[in-house]
Amino acid sequence: MHIYTGMTETPQKNEIEPILVFNHILITYISPFEIKLTTSEEVKESFEQVSFNILPTSNENECLRQFQISDEFHLPSGYALETFSRFELPGFSMKLPKKKESPTIKIKVFLSIYHKIGIGIIELAFDLLNYKFDVDDLIFIEHTLYKESGFELILSDKPEISNDIFTKDKYSLRSMVNIYKQIIQKILPLRKVHNIERYAKCIEIRKILVNKSEKKIEPLDILNFFPKQMYGLLCSDEGWRFVPQNLAKERIENNWGSRNFVIAIPHGTGIISVNLWDSDIHEAYRRSQEEIREKFRQKVEDYFSLDFKIGGLAHGFLILLESTLIQRYLIDIINSDVKQIPKNHKEIAELHIKLTEIMEKLQFIKIPEMEVIGKKLSDSIGLDASSTHMKERLDEIESAVSIGYNKKTNDLIIILTILTIFLGLLSLNYDNLIWIYNVLKNFLTKLCETFWYCP
Repeated sequence: MHIYTGMTETPQKNEIEPILVFNHILITYISPFEIKLTTSEEVKESFEQVSFNILPTSNENECLRQFQISDEFHLPSGYALETFSRFELPGFSMKLPKKKESPTIKIKVFLSIYHKIGIGIIELAFDLLNYKFDVDDLIFIEHTLYKESGFELILSDKPEISNDIFTKDKYSLRSMVNIYKQIIQKILPLRKVHNIERYAKCIEIRKILVNKSEKKIEPLDILNFFPKQMYGLLCSDEGWRFVPQNLAKERIENNWGSRNFVIAIPHGTGIISVNLWDSDIHEAYRRSQEEIREKFRQKVEDYFSLDFKIGGLAHGFLILLESTLIQRYLIDIINSDVKQIPKNHKEIAELHIKLTEIMEKLQFIKIPEMEVIGKKLSDSIGLDASSTHMKERLDEIESAVSIGYNKKTNDLIIILTILTIFLGLLSLNYDNLIWIYNVLKNFLTKLCETFWYCP
C-alpha cells in the first residue's frame, strides 16, 4: 500500500492518496434548548395529554437502556436519576441527493431533559453500518445540518408527531431539530425563550477500510497516516485535500486516549473518536476486565459486554459533550440577558450566582482520567474563555452601576442639605434674612470676580 506522506502540498499525478472508507460509523448530533423546570413524571403526563408518542422507558427500550448503562458507569451513583431523564421520540428516515443510488438512512431521535436547570437536548442518532461512506460523504451529511435542501425526507417514514407540520419533501437536519424543539416547547412552555441555537456532533468511527480492504491499524496510526482526511472530518472541510499537511496535523494533535483501541479529538464543533470496538484489541480488553472482576468476585458491569448503538455512549464522550455544550449554551443565555444591562446590584448578583451554578452543577464525571478530555473539550468549545469574559463583563457593569449609585447618593445629600438650610432660613426674622442676603451677594460677587470675568 502506498501512503501519501504529504511531502508536497498536493499529490503528484502518479501518486494515489489512500482512501479511507468507514464501514461502520455512529453519529449523534445534539442541540440544547430551553424548557420549563419539571420532573420526569410531569414530562410523561404532559406528553400523554397531547397524545405525543414517547417510546417505553429504559427498562423496556434497548436504546434507552444503553443510555442508562453508560450514564451509570460514568456518573456518580444516583446522579443521573436525580438530574435528567431520557426519552425516545418518533424518528424519521432520509436520503442524500447523490447521483448514484443513495441508501435510506434511518435516524433515531432522543430527548434528554435536565430537570434542575430547565434544559432539554434533542439528539439525532445515525448507525451507519456497512454503508461504506468516505470522508466526502460524511462531510456532506454534516453540511445537511445547515442546508435547507440537504436531504429528502422519506414520505412513508415521517415522524408521527403532527399531520400538518411537514409541508415539504426536503429538509435540513437543523430544520428537523427545530421542529422537534418547537413541539416540545409547546408541551413544556416557557414565558420567555431566548433565540439562541447551538449544535454539536459526536462521531464515533468503529470500522475503517484502507484502500477498500481491511487492515489491522491502531487509532493513533490513523491520525499519523491520514491527518488530512481526519482533519476534513473533524472540521467538516470539503477542501481537506488542499490543506497543508502541517496544518492538518496541528488541528488533530489535541487528542486523548487512555486505551490503544480508542482515541478522541475534541473540537469547537464536538468530538470525533476512533473506537475500534469490533477489533481484536478491544475483545482482549473486554476479556481482561471480566477476568479481573471474576478474580476478586466482583460483578462484571453490563458496560463491558454491551454493543452500544448510539455514537458517544461508549467511553462517556456523549455525556461529556452534553454537559459542556449545555454550559456554553447557558452562558450564551446570560450574555443575552446582560445585553439588556442589569439596572441594580440585585440583578447583577443573580447573574453572578447563575453563572457560578452553571459551572458547578454540570461538573460530575466520576472517572478522573476523563477530566483530561473534558478540559480539552471545554477549551475547544471556548467554555472557560466565555465564562471568564462574562464574569469580567458583569464586574464592569457592577462598577458602572456603583458609580451611578454613588452619584445619585451624592445628589440626594446635596438636595437634603439645601432643604435643611432652607427650612432653617424660614425660622429667621426679616432683618436677619436681609443681612444674610447681602453677605451672600458680596461673597458671590467676589467669587465671580476672582474666577470668572463679570461685567
